[in-house]
Amino acid sequence: MACMKPGTKTPGCQGPGTPTACAAFCKNLMSATTPFQAPAQTQRPSRPARTGNVAPPVVGAQTQPPPLPPRTGNPAPALTGISMAELQQAQQTRQTTALQKILEVNQSMDEKIAGGPPAWNKTFTIHAKFSMQVTQTDLIVRIRLKVPDIKWGTGQVPAQNVWCSKVGIAWAGCSLYWRKNGITTDKEYPIRVEIEVVDNAEHHKITAQDPSTVGHGATAGLGGTTSMTNWGVLDNIDIAHEVGHMLGNPENYYTVEFQNKKMFWGLPRQTGKGIMNNPAEAPLADHFWLVKEKFPALMVLNSEQGRVTKVTAPPPGAKSGWKLVNGSWVQA
Repeated sequence: MACMKPGTKTPGCQGPGTPTACAAFCKNLMSATTPFQAPAQTQRPSRPARTGNVAPPVVGAQTQPPPLPPRTGNPAPALTGISMAELQQAQQTRQTTALQKILEVNQSMDEKIAGGPPAWNKTFTIHAKFSMQVTQTDLIVRIRLKVPDIKWGTGQVPAQNVWCSKVGIAWAGCSLYWRKNGITTDKEYPIRVEIEVVDNAEHHKITAQDPSTVGHGATAGLGGTTSMTNWGVLDNIDIAHEVGHMLGNPENYYTVEFQNKKMFWGLPRQTGKGIMNNPAEAPLADHFWLVKEKFPALMVLNSEQGRVTKVTAPPPGAKSGWKLVNGSWVQA
């Protein structure tokens, strides 16, 4: 990645690695070189024109450069060896990152539920907010969350670590296939659903809840989770279902009217109906409907046009965290 010279806005030295390592590389390079002024040349007297073959020019006498001032303070640290290959790789990484465009999705939709407990039989609004970014190999679906600094369960592990890990595993194993205009074959983009914990510019703000304080009403999930943004500090299952709402999915139980369609799902937590009915299961391909709908716009940002041919997911009923390898589904 490109470094910036201290105090300037012009790209300067190139350093590999993280921005911190890159800055250290540049600092070392700047400190290891003592600036000096180029020596001035004395004026040569004019000479008469010569006839015949012209001899090579004679280099004029040069004055000696002024002595360097003594250095003060601690000497600059020695510059570690940086290979040209590392520099080129860093530059390529920076250029690749700069070319990757990000599409922000922000869409609200209503779902009307009937046939369930009284607390469920009403209209809910789903706020789908996430970003999409395509690389050479993957489709990254990233949700920025503002998460409280709280421990998960009774241990010392931060809840955000457990939640982020669980979401990545639960939504693994799915792929989107894209056919570029003028091409007869599809390109597979494995879908990576990621949680990014941020301090600001979040898509959603999470409230952590202890199960002892929220009860176990009709809308309560496992471990204290009660809604899309109210997550239980003892839950690492139902939170993956709540992420499905952030991606634009309605509930997949009871009777649901959504996007001008009515679906009869039956009771929650059935086998074979996917993560939006049973949070312990993997998602269905339909659970990426909004990602599929928005993907062509993302590719236009990347100067490419075409169409999505399909989205694949683990077979219905598969436990969350499975992926397809050489034609077989294995634990991710």
